[in-house]
Order: sequence, then structure tokens, then C-alpha cells
Amino acid sequence: MRKMSVPFFAKTIILAVMLILSLYSPVEVLSRNKERDWHEGTLIDLQTSRDLVKYNYTGSANTFNNQNYSSQTSFSDASIQPQYRVYDTIKIEDAERTYLASRDLPWRWSKSPNLVINGPVKFAIEKRKLFVVDNDGKEYVMSITRQVQKQADVSIKSSSLIQTEAN
Repeated sequence: MRKMSVPFFAKTIILAVMLILSLYSPVEVLSRNKERDWHEGTLIDLQTSRDLVKYNYTGSANTFNNQNYSSQTSFSDASIQPQYRVYDTIKIEDAERTYLASRDLPWRWSKSPNLVINGPVKFAIEKRKLFVVDNDGKEYVMSITRQVQKQADVSIKSSSLIQTEAN
């Protein structure tokens, strides 16, 4: 009987897979799911928008160069398909700030969060990410585009200044 030898590249692949599996042990993967600091706020607005990104041209194209070294392109049997960027924009207000966040909808069948305008919303913030839990319990991740700090009550400060100037 002849002994079967494993080729060098197969040994390398096996060692690489073993190394990757040892780096991502189940304990480490579970510890990455950290608890978030959830807040209660009010949903001010939720919109789904789409912007035109580009046009996709399909079909055959013929390029002709004339004597002035400029070119002209003509399309035969061509179809023009517009390509859109579809995204959700959300505005949430809490006691301290107002947050404006957005997320791209990568697929046609992607759904927006199921939330009620002017209703309560549960959210968490980590760096530039806003995590929102909708009414169905599904968690959505959005990028924060703007934060607005709420103003302190100006009328109290101005009335105290007027009283000190009158005395």
C-alpha cells in the first residue's frame, strides 16, 4: 500500500482554518454582544427617500472618431435604466438632544422600521451609530448625521438679568 501524502497548500489551508477558528472562540463571540445603554425618546419624523445616483446604459455602443480627434458615441438597441439610492431618515428627540440619522436600504425588499410618529421610541447611541428598536422588536442600525443640543430656558435667564439691571 502506498501512503497518501497531503499537498503543501492543503496543509496551509487547514492550518489557516484552525487559526481562524481558534481566534474566534464562542466565548469571545458572545462577549462581543454587549449591553447597550437604551434611552426613551419621541419619534418626530420617519421618511423613506430616493435619490437618482446614475443611469445604467445597456446595449451596444459604437464610437466614431472624426478628423478633429473628437469622438461621438452612438447606442444601438440600448436601454437606459436609472439607478436610485433608497434610504430612511429618522428624527428622534429626547430630554437633551435631537438626533437625525439615516440608513441605506440595500435591497428592494428591505423594510423601514415599524414606528409611530410622535410616539415613544427606544434607542441607543454608540459613537456615530444610532440603534432603534421598532414596535415589532426588530433592531435597526443607522448612522447619525446630525445632533442638536436643546437650549436652556432663555426666558428665566433674561428675566433675572432685567431684574438685576432695574435695581
